[in-house]
Amino acid sequence: MKFKWLNQQKNDSLIVFCNGWAMDERSITHLECQSYDILVIYDYSDLKIPEETIKNISSYSDKYLIAWSMGIWAAAKTLNNIVFNKKIAINGTLKPINNEFGIAEQVFKGTLDNLSEVTRDKFFRRMFLNQADFAQFIPPQRSLENQKQELAALLKIATEPQNNKFNYDIVLISAKDKIMPTKNQVNYWKNYISLEAGHYPFYNFSSWSEIVNVG
Repeated sequence: MKFKWLNQQKNDSLIVFCNGWAMDERSITHLECQSYDILVIYDYSDLKIPEETIKNISSYSDKYLIAWSMGIWAAAKTLNNIVFNKKIAINGTLKPINNEFGIAEQVFKGTLDNLSEVTRDKFFRRMFLNQADFAQFIPPQRSLENQKQELAALLKIATEPQNNKFNYDIVLISAKDKIMPTKNQVNYWKNYISLEAGHYPFYNFSSWSEIVNVG
């Protein structure tokens, strides 16, 4: 796992953002930090978190978790001993590789087997409802091989059952998600807030506080 501070100003409040597959911090730099420190977690090739990072997160008086896509599962596996004021899940489930509740396993395997710069960029385009939104997207600065390693690791470990009772307080589901099928997300969560967006919904927001205070 990789860790990147978007804002570290010794504010009282921290937002931990668990990103989606293939991403880095560039995908959400348009969001205003305001009075929040922001820690971005990405690259789930391994699930190791340094003890110092755990201590750093725990030191904040107010802590919020925002997890997107594969980050929803990863957060539940790695951050389950941290008490957050609120946990928000966006466009994903705790069973992200699943025919009924996530991405179908054969689709996931096919993505891995056929991954190339062309298919990766097609994946990025499919995250958005329209070309205008895609044109704003700042692609991650990660190698294709690195992204492939992460995808292979997720295929191996993200099918394992969760060993904790990690619950999200708020769930946001995009009505037109072409990556993590909307129907499968609804099957899993039942109670949710609908967004008019594709898999990447962050251009619906201008600041982190808007997401924290949704619902």
